Amino acid sequence: MELKLNYIRAIISRSFTHFIKQVTNRKIEYKDLRKTYITHLTMALGDKTKFFTGHSNDAIIQNNYLADSVLASGLSNVNIFGDQLP
Repeated sequence: MELKLNYIRAIISRSFTHFIKQVTNRKIEYKDLRKTYITHLTMALGDKTKFFTGHSNDAIIQNNYLADSVLASGLSNVNIFGDQLP
């Protein structure tokens, strides 16, 4: 069973790489898709994300999966002082 699962993972990874190369020159890997998904999930759910990812605590998610660039871009909608500056 484990051999079949590893084979399927390898096929998915190679397929993803093949199709990404068709649309962009950027080096994007299959793991980047997972990292982006978990980052957006964390932005939406906060500390409840671990229930969907299966990780035991938030430190694992914060240290390994959160994409700083995506989190920073999400800050553009945050209004700390309540009023827009001119």
